[in-house]
Amino acid sequence: TFTAISKKHLENLQIPLPPVGEQRKIVAKLEKVLGKIKKAKKLREEAQTAAGSLLAAELHKIFEEGKKKFEMTNFGEVADLVRGPFGGSLKKEIFVSTGIAVYEQGNVIDNVLDDFRYFVTQKKYEEMKRFEVSSGDILMSCSGTIGRFVIIPKMFRKGIINQALLKITPMENIIVEYLKYALQDYLALSTTHIKGGAIRNIVSVKELKQFKIPLPPLTEQK
Repeated sequence: TFTAISKKHLENLQIPLPPVGEQRKIVAKLEKVLGKIKKAKKLREEAQTAAGSLLAAELHKIFEEGKKKFEMTNFGEVADLVRGPFGGSLKKEIFVSTGIAVYEQGNVIDNVLDDFRYFVTQKKYEEMKRFEVSSGDILMSCSGTIGRFVIIPKMFRKGIINQALLKITPMENIIVEYLKYALQDYLALSTTHIKGGAIRNIVSVKELKQFKIPLPPLTEQK
């Protein structure tokens, strides 16, 4: 909450001052607690990694079994894919203080759909209707942190996607959650990783439309 902390403010700050022996006891207790917190954070990170691996393995198993049981179809036949506009279409000088929201990469990565940095006018929105967000769309991050997803709920802020996102609109013969899991499984197999876990490349929208997924009846999808 401070833009700056002055030397005078620090000099006048009051703190409890126990004897040196008591100070050492307090420090030892705090370091013990901080050590436990550090260990707990490490365990949580390991658990999250393990859970991610288990989910990926289970997803792959389910879809591999589905390939044996059900008709295969191209992804582009069950969903409409729209990549965000070129960066030049959404320059900062066109943004306004309030209006139609611009969905960014951060909204998808953090799964935050009620907080936006940029807005456009109604006129600009009408010009960019192709990139309009609708309930039931899947938004996918396509730059930097690639392959994160969010499903647009029934209640959402009217807006358009920016250049770092891909909008995936399911057709009537597939439910959105099934489509998302199928996409997650495919991306887990098709991305190339470099040192540190960063994704070096990813399939193009054209290739994405052509990959095949099992398409069971809607009741089986559910």
